[in-house]
Amino acid sequence: MPSLGKLVVLAMAGAFAATFGGGSALAADPTLHFAVQSPIASFDPDNSFETGGLGAVTAVYQGLVQYEPGTTNVVGSLATSWDLSADGLTYTFHLRDGVKFHDGHAMTSADVVASLSRRKDHKLVLSYFLANVGTLSAPDPMTVIVTLRKPQSSFLDTLASPWGPKVVSRSAIEAHAGDDAGQSWFKTNTDGTGPYELSTFSPDQHYTLTRNDRYWGPEPHFATVEIAVISDIGQQILKLRGGELDVVPTGYPVAQLSQLPAGTKVLTFDNLGMIVGFINPKSPLARPDIRRAVLTAIRPEDWIHDVFDVYARPAGSLYPAAMLKPVHPFVFPTDIDAAKAIVKTSGPLKLSFVYTADNAGLVRTPLDIMIADLAAIGVEATARPVQRSAPFSYARDQASAPDMLLARINPDAAHPATQIDVFFTTSAPVNFMGFSDPAADAVAAKADAAPTRAEADPLYEKAARMMIDAGGFVPFADLREIIVAKSGLKNVVTRPSFPPGNIDFGLVTE
Repeated sequence: MPSLGKLVVLAMAGAFAATFGGGSALAADPTLHFAVQSPIASFDPDNSFETGGLGAVTAVYQGLVQYEPGTTNVVGSLATSWDLSADGLTYTFHLRDGVKFHDGHAMTSADVVASLSRRKDHKLVLSYFLANVGTLSAPDPMTVIVTLRKPQSSFLDTLASPWGPKVVSRSAIEAHAGDDAGQSWFKTNTDGTGPYELSTFSPDQHYTLTRNDRYWGPEPHFATVEIAVISDIGQQILKLRGGELDVVPTGYPVAQLSQLPAGTKVLTFDNLGMIVGFINPKSPLARPDIRRAVLTAIRPEDWIHDVFDVYARPAGSLYPAAMLKPVHPFVFPTDIDAAKAIVKTSGPLKLSFVYTADNAGLVRTPLDIMIADLAAIGVEATARPVQRSAPFSYARDQASAPDMLLARINPDAAHPATQIDVFFTTSAPVNFMGFSDPAADAVAAKADAAPTRAEADPLYEKAARMMIDAGGFVPFADLREIIVAKSGLKNVVTRPSFPPGNIDFGLVTE
């Protein structure tokens, strides 16, 4: 499997000062000081699509399996091993002995079944992860049997996903069920098995994770993790310089990476992030000739290095290359004279681009370059930010939607099904513009049912290419994650499919 989390130290300036931020290696109770740009809305592992706070949620809760740090290999977590039936429908998980919840009671198969049932049987935000699960059973205290409705080669990946099903204390589920399946209680309270437990939830301000003394695994180095809400990246950088923060987890300007504060380092990760254009089916871009002309002008090879330096590369598919490297990559057209002729023949052409405000630092500069390049072939284009929720209305109102949404996307897991079935097929929940190609959907469905990746990957590549050629989407860039941390920190790593701004708190040391 491809390596994802391989750290590369790219720049370091000066010596690390002993008093620089957080706790020192000599402190009895060291504290890691961290920041998020947006408030953590909820710690409910089943009912919130957290992005910036996902690292905190996964420090509290664990699943049956996880991705091994640095790879896309699925390894055991709360399950030590598992068996799959010959028909590909039944998974038998053998649980880890000696695991305790934060409330002190020992984990058994009853807790696992209760946790999976909570997500499966209620209309929660992340219930779709278990849409293919038929039955759950616990034949003995240390065994869980999951039977699927149809074979699903991505099932273990969906369990390993940072948003995948987590194991929650059955007593907490039952005690706080109320009339909303515990949604109210689990939003600000936790009872998991992870290396940390939530001790402070101060909305819009800060959150505190405290070391779980009952944790079954290696004791985390930091006794506490203090997470502050600091929306402005400039303020985060100032606090890093002043020793009030130990990590700037995302958003550090690429242009400033060559002049880092003394005692800091930059780490990069290939973590499945992409920049993709979502095309409105009602746009002039639906016409193949106009789309070809526009793509000629905005090809990423012309701007990607100037904007991202070594931290991005042109995408060759709708999948990040670390997930699926295409045999026949998509190539942007290059005949600029032909593009000008198409535009001249078509008459005046105006295009509108949008991006969500939280992605401004990532896509605004590329869009400014694209707008200038489009003007050179006779196309008038504009770009504006929108609220993060706005793109979810575009599929319902295509007539009022922009011509293209430029978005940063991360898949649910390190499997192609969790990319194409989340963003691109007709029924995908985040198919923002409502694009539909039934023929491509059929190829993707055939890939989903394939028993092995070797059989599935060519089909996934074919389905994505059909969607690109039909005018649904434009792959622009594969992104590398950038984290700036104080030099004394070690094992600052992400997990596959972590969105930007998240690290594995349980692994960080000094």
